[in-house]
Amino acid sequence: KPQTIEAIKHATQANAPIIVAISKIDKEGRNPERVKQDLSIHGVHVEDYGGDVQAIGVSGKTGEGMIELEEAIGALSEMQDHRADVECNAEGWVIEATTKSYGRVASALIRRGTLRPGDVIVAGQTWARVRTLRNEAGLSISEATPGMPVEIDGWRDQPVAGTEILQAPTEQKAKDVVAYRQDRVDTQKLGEDMVAINEARRELLERRRQEDADAEEVASGPAEASGPKAVNFIIKADVDGS
Repeated sequence: KPQTIEAIKHATQANAPIIVAISKIDKEGRNPERVKQDLSIHGVHVEDYGGDVQAIGVSGKTGEGMIELEEAIGALSEMQDHRADVECNAEGWVIEATTKSYGRVASALIRRGTLRPGDVIVAGQTWARVRTLRNEAGLSISEATPGMPVEIDGWRDQPVAGTEILQAPTEQKAKDVVAYRQDRVDTQKLGEDMVAINEARRELLERRRQEDADAEEVASGPAEASGPKAVNFIIKADVDGS
């Protein structure tokens, strides 16, 4: 489908290794061989057809193939010999953020370093002293290492999905970084506001000139509105990210 073709293009352009998970393998009438043939048309050659790309049939409904998919990811990782420093300051990315009964939380993926409760981190224009770390099962853990998804709480403000997490040595350093970033955003916003104000002034003058010109003309009948009409919506969501 188009989204699969787009994903293949993104992966190949980034020179990223590919593992294919053929979903809905539990359905009747499934035809994984056709999927593999279609993949070869777009330059993804699976192992069954003499290529080097692993293809595993999986089912989100029954769980079939999930263990094999995990093993395939682990095997490819060992072949690629990916390693991350676990002794340096923690770094990662915010995947999504929301508010739960125990406060503001962010689901994050650690890229390097080791994150522990009590560490001070910065993400975008907010910071946190890590109160607790929870794994994907919601259980508290003592540390988060590279490649580990983790839920972090203790944020002063809601972080934004997609922002980078960096560990700070002290709370004061984190506050200074956030204040500096906020100043930059305010300065940029001020410039954008000035541009918007000047544009609004130009539009107002143009509208007045047009009204004066229309007043001089003799109207033959009532004017009819044309063009698209604006409709305002308020959209509310509970999670920033997914």
